Amino acid sequence: MSSRKLRNGNKNIEMNGNRLKNTSKYLKRWVSSEDTGQNHSYLVLNTNTRFLAQQPVLSELKFDLPKIPLFTQVENEPDNIRRKIIEEIEKKTDRTLILYYSNPQHPAGSLNYQDVTLIHELLRILDYPEKIDLVIHSGGGIIEATEKLVKLVWSKVDSFRVIIMEFAKSAATSLSLASNQILMSFMAELGPIDPLIQIGIDPQTKQPDFRPAWSYIHALDILETELKEKNRDPRIVGQLLTVMDPIKLDIAKKAIDYSKTLAKEWLVNYMKIKKEDAEKISEELCDAGKLLSHGRVISYEEARDLGLNVEKIDTDHELWPLLYHLHIRALQVIRPPVIKLYECRSQTIRGHT
Repeated sequence: MSSRKLRNGNKNIEMNGNRLKNTSKYLKRWVSSEDTGQNHSYLVLNTNTRFLAQQPVLSELKFDLPKIPLFTQVENEPDNIRRKIIEEIEKKTDRTLILYYSNPQHPAGSLNYQDVTLIHELLRILDYPEKIDLVIHSGGGIIEATEKLVKLVWSKVDSFRVIIMEFAKSAATSLSLASNQILMSFMAELGPIDPLIQIGIDPQTKQPDFRPAWSYIHALDILETELKEKNRDPRIVGQLLTVMDPIKLDIAKKAIDYSKTLAKEWLVNYMKIKKEDAEKISEELCDAGKLLSHGRVISYEEARDLGLNVEKIDTDHELWPLLYHLHIRALQVIRPPVIKLYECRSQTIRGHT
């Protein structure tokens, strides 16, 4: 193995065969990568540990679910462990799997145009497979970027499934509607597809500030009701109206129509749902007046009752242990400074702040 340097905090660690410098305060775990076709091993650094532990080779790894928290067992694992899990899932499904995870708590974690580019990179590296499964974990994002991603995927594949272990909300729900089928774990959730619109820049984070389009429109209705039915002082209502940008109202209305149009089109074209049923589903998913919250939880059972083509992944499903192992490990990665993870059986790409 050739000599190379790894950085951990302010430490540079030289690796040359089994010779290591400045590693007395770190756990050294060697993991064979013979099953990945790569010619090097990985050194995993874990602070506050002082002993040497030998990990099994990838071919010997077992993915049962122990009665202990997985989070405590998988911290600081090398990327090839997750990629091995992806390979095992692909053996069971006879489909190519791509993972896209983002941190919904970070302002830059939203689905955007860069995601389109990086997911395309994985598709290109995989020689544009005919059948793909996209494992997604996302709070949503830009609907225009979602439309571009959908067009990209369907320009290259013949079959497209979405797998959700925990959540795919807003624009990520819209993306799911563009698949042939959605696989949802028993703890997974979709959400309303009424879009978010940018209303300004958050003064604290300096990131774009997004709000549900429906809420912006509904605010006008609330002010009208306050004036006509509750006899509020018109001067107060008038003052509030002056801070509402009529251009943003127009943008909000068009954004909702846009989201509905895409949902209807995708449900008909890809899930093969009848046009009248697709229209009903899109209306219900955009009805914030009924759903009340942009973050409303739509479970597997509710998605099924809406008429979506969904399959439940419960604990007795053959994919559950592998998908759960993959999910927990992916969540460990998307912690600051990492906010996004793109992965397939051979490549890992991280998105940093």
